Amino acid sequence: MEQAELADNHAFAISARTAAVACALAIIVASLGPSSWLPHLLYSNNLEHFAAFYVVALAFSAARYRSPLVRVLRDVAILATVLEVAKWILPGPRKANFDHWIADLGGILALAAPMIIASFRSSFAPRRTAERSQSAA
Repeated sequence: MEQAELADNHAFAISARTAAVACALAIIVASLGPSSWLPHLLYSNNLEHFAAFYVVALAFSAARYRSPLVRVLRDVAILATVLEVAKWILPGPRKANFDHWIADLGGILALAAPMIIASFRSSFAPRRTAERSQSAA
């Protein structure tokens, strides 16, 4: 059974784009807003950065379904870099931290790993049943 292709104005597509914008805005406000606005949800600050950018990368890859994955992840990495540079330039109690930037990129790459492995696995032809029965014997 073949699945029908959804239109760009379908509710799922609109919801995915809305979620991506909401996630990006939440990251921007949390990064550049006052420290009192920042919730501490996880044990480690680096773990919070990792999780936040994993969610943003996931939302962007769902919202930009026609763009190649490399381009989407590059754009999220640029967002992470711009935010860390802005924290370094702008005055305030929070300063840019190289460890936070690495955690941001780690979250982005964590999303890419299963997709890269799936692409790698699909490049090999599946074994035929006759070959499987001979190798099992």
